This record gives sequence, C-alpha cells and structure tokens, in this order.
Amino acid sequence: LLPLPFGIDLVIEQYVDTLQSYPYLTINAFNLWGALGQNRTELNLLTSVLGYVLLAAIVAACVYIFVKARNRESKYFFIGAVLAFMTFMLSTKMHERYAFPAMVLILLCFVMEKDVKLFVAYALFSLSQFFNMAYVLFVYETNPNLYYKSPAVFIASFVNLAIMAYFIYVARGYCAAGAQ
Repeated sequence: LLPLPFGIDLVIEQYVDTLQSYPYLTINAFNLWGALGQNRTELNLLTSVLGYVLLAAIVAACVYIFVKARNRESKYFFIGAVLAFMTFMLSTKMHERYAFPAMVLILLCFVMEKDVKLFVAYALFSLSQFFNMAYVLFVYETNPNLYYKSPAVFIASFVNLAIMAYFIYVARGYCAAGAQ
C-alpha cells in the first residue's frame, strides 16, 4: 500500500531492474554458492532454473510448516524466518545483506516461544552474519582479489550450511510441537 501514491508500476519496474542488474549466483554471501566457490559467477540457464526450483522448494517447506504449526502464535515469524534464511542460503542472486530479515524474525519467534533452540539458531546466525558483513567490509572492500582466493569464504559458507542444518532440525521440532 505504501507505494500506491507514487505508482506501483515504478516499484515493479525498480524491482525488475534490480534483479536484472545482478546476474550472479551470489555476491559476497556466505551461502551454498559461496561454499561451492561461485561468488560472482554469472548465472546461466541451468543455474537460473535451479534457483527457481530451490525457491519453490523453500515455499513448499513454508506451506508445510504453516499447516503443521496449526495455532501457534509465532508461526508467522517462524515461517518468515525460514523463508528469509533458506532463501539467503539456497537461492541465487543473494547478497550478504539479504540475511538480516531472517535474524530479526528468528529473534521475534524466540521472544514468543521462549525456546532455547530458537535462541541458539538466532545467536549462531547472528555471529555468522556479523562475520560475513565484517569480512566484506574489511577484506573485500580493501582487496577483492584476496576475498575470492581466501579459504575463509569457503569455511564460513560451510559453517553457514551447518547452521542451516541446525535450523532444519529446529524447524522439525517446531512443526512436531505445533501438531500436538
């Protein structure tokens, strides 16, 4: 509703232009593509389709959580966190800054649920995100060539994949508790 006075067509045009200006698997994000050494690798037909398939799987997982969580008040925050975090980790065209919404939503879910596993997920991802941002600001900005050749990018990306596995474990418990 906010962009209506300014013209929704301008907002859609800006969104499409932005998506077209980043034709890469990932840009400085410690995610699946970073773990595979594909930072700033241009998309091709196969990786574009794979990105959409992974995005569809993420949405399907969110629908599953919605159904399983039933009447849990925090399910909207949790589903938002899953959508944001898994999209950051698996989808194409991701930047390091796209993970921030997941952190906020995981924290809000913890505040409502008081489940220590949600706090651990928040803490792990926050630390990882802090390292991702710091690495971009202090290494990439000063020496981009060092950034691409550094094993720290690969290691941190694999750590994020481990955090994603933990988050999937938390999601399974969240759904099981909501189904009761």
